[in-house]
Amino acid sequence: MHMKEGLIQFQQKKEIHHVHRLLLVALEDQVIKNRLIELLQLSPGDRRMVLNNWIEMYWMKNTGPEIIQALAYLFDDKFASEILKLINRW
Repeated sequence: MHMKEGLIQFQQKKEIHHVHRLLLVALEDQVIKNRLIELLQLSPGDRRMVLNNWIEMYWMKNTGPEIIQALAYLFDDKFASEILKLINRW
């Protein structure tokens, strides 16, 4: 299954864009992929705590909103679970 096809089932196309970019980076960079997998394998409470820390860090670094928006989708348990399944397919 192509990554974009897998994402279509979750959100409208306009909302997928940032998550799609995050996944493309993860697929090209093994370190980022590993960090994302580790994050997504955490319990929901731990995942949310780490996400809050990451988002705060990116916000303080004045990182563009795209990464923050992509990470924010990972607060949703079902979405995070499905993203982990997609990443593990590659």
